Amino acid sequence: MTPLTTRNTAPYPYKCWEKTFLRCVNLAISKAWQKIPTKSLTKLSEDKITVKLQAALNRLMGSEEEPGFNCCRFQTITRGEDLCNYNGRSINKQPDLVIRRIERKAGIDTIQDALFIECKIIDRNKTSLQYIEEGMYRFVCGDYAWAMPHAMMLGYVKNNRQLPQDLQASFRRSRNNTVRSCCPKRYSTFLCMCCTVHGRGFKHDEYGDPGDIQLFHIWLTV
Repeated sequence: MTPLTTRNTAPYPYKCWEKTFLRCVNLAISKAWQKIPTKSLTKLSEDKITVKLQAALNRLMGSEEEPGFNCCRFQTITRGEDLCNYNGRSINKQPDLVIRRIERKAGIDTIQDALFIECKIIDRNKTSLQYIEEGMYRFVCGDYAWAMPHAMMLGYVKNNRQLPQDLQASFRRSRNNTVRSCCPKRYSTFLCMCCTVHGRGFKHDEYGDPGDIQLFHIWLTV
């Protein structure tokens, strides 16, 4: 079911979520991951791993075990929603996970005011190059999070790759001219999270340039 929406009158991009919300999500992902037996994930596909993570996050939210990550602040986390791209020409874009706040602000489209998350396996066959060219690309080209100044990438790492050095090395090898090379940096004091900033070349019909997008990166060991 698609969340209720309010009439959009605020210009894109919407404001970045406060660090308190982002830190809460960061800690919740870390704690939820710890509750999933790693051995149960090693042979699973990306989608099946994401199903387990979604379930663990929603259980954690219901338990209120992680301070601030609860049903009073966040909506139920969804997986694979059908959403429009930036110009509405495609109506079946499916980010892996979507996290929305309970808080609603006047003039904000509550469908698009969210933390959109794309997940990718990183192993011998599915490299961090694909993480860039098939994952990050979707945020930069306007498929996902086109109304937001930030989004998140989750890596399910099966080959001991680490942030930020292995992501930086992949940028140097990537031939994708849309996702420009940049230097991943640790994001504040958040647990194991890095960020990169990328220009976006598309334009909104009404509001024009969407501005840069900040991508948060968390790599989870499988």
